[in-house]
Amino acid sequence: GAFRDCYSLTAIIVDKDNPNYQSIDGNLYSKDGKTLVQYAIGKTDASFEVPETVTSIGEAAFYGCTSLTSITMLDGVTSIGVSAFFGCTNLTNVIMSKNVTSIGTSAFQDCASLTDITIPSSVTNIDAFVFNGCTSLTNIILPDGIEYIGSFAFNNCSNLKSITIPDSATSISDMAFSDCTLLANVYYAGTEEQWNNISIGTSNEYLTTATIHFNYTGEEN
Repeated sequence: GAFRDCYSLTAIIVDKDNPNYQSIDGNLYSKDGKTLVQYAIGKTDASFEVPETVTSIGEAAFYGCTSLTSITMLDGVTSIGVSAFFGCTNLTNVIMSKNVTSIGTSAFQDCASLTDITIPSSVTNIDAFVFNGCTSLTNIILPDGIEYIGSFAFNNCSNLKSITIPDSATSISDMAFSDCTLLANVYYAGTEEQWNNISIGTSNEYLTTATIHFNYTGEEN
């Protein structure tokens, strides 16, 4: 968070002899180019493609960037840091690398314009607060392999109408779906018996009182 709330920051320049960091197009990277440390959030570009050398998007790397509407991650990216895109209020579309295995807490929190995101099958956990306050999401498809949904993960996704959950899910934490007042349909890949074996925490009434479509195969949604 060293550059947090620097809303007029348009470039970060690094001495060429710096042993730890480098600057590429005004953004801050580790010397080996594998970590995107900080995006200059005052840039006015609407879209950004993460360079192919990057394997990790650093903690709070895009925090509070309001100009970006689209992010594309190439297949080298394996981890997205805590609060990486927190408060990117105009971000509508995220194309996530199919190699991502880790999405940090609050990674997309308060991305209020986010309407489309594809979570790759390599992800097994949805950590706490990841999509908290993403009020424009209407449908979420969780891929096969998801086991755990953290607390407040989809809290206040007030326009979420449906969610697809794989039969690999074993635990849904407290308030994961609190304030999801429009959630009407849950498409679940497993049986009713399997659903009843999922550990579902408190304050998830909007999830548990929705219509559960068991044995869902993805043919219609």
